[in-house]
Amino acid sequence: MSTVADKLADKAPKGGKQVRLRLVYVDFWSAIKLGFVLSIIAAVILIVVVVLLWGLLTTLGIFEKLDEMLGEFLSSDGAVGGGILDLISFQNVLMYSIIFGGLLIVVFTALSGIGSIIYNLTAKLTGGILVGFSNQ
Repeated sequence: MSTVADKLADKAPKGGKQVRLRLVYVDFWSAIKLGFVLSIIAAVILIVVVVLLWGLLTTLGIFEKLDEMLGEFLSSDGAVGGGILDLISFQNVLMYSIIFGGLLIVVFTALSGIGSIIYNLTAKLTGGILVGFSNQ
């Protein structure tokens, strides 16, 4: 039974040198730093998408229609107290998305460190991942 590395070796041009390496260790601090940078990028993207989506829904009048429907559904005598528009103002939406982005940064950074520890422990048991490189 041939492995994927053997199949890639057959497809690789014969002129280049091919090396098979085994990934047996991921540095904890490198994983933390990479996870931190990627989570900052994800948080910024999240905040931009939330602001753009809020602007689109406000422009289309979705929030006003939703406020009217909830007002008719929830009020029995026609008096509407504080609608959904108070809850989803731009300041509130921006504040909640920034808080969620901050939590995303903390959690994703911690998970990247925990993931590197788990990989290092399992690599001791399984021998790691076999990676093939070729010089072309």
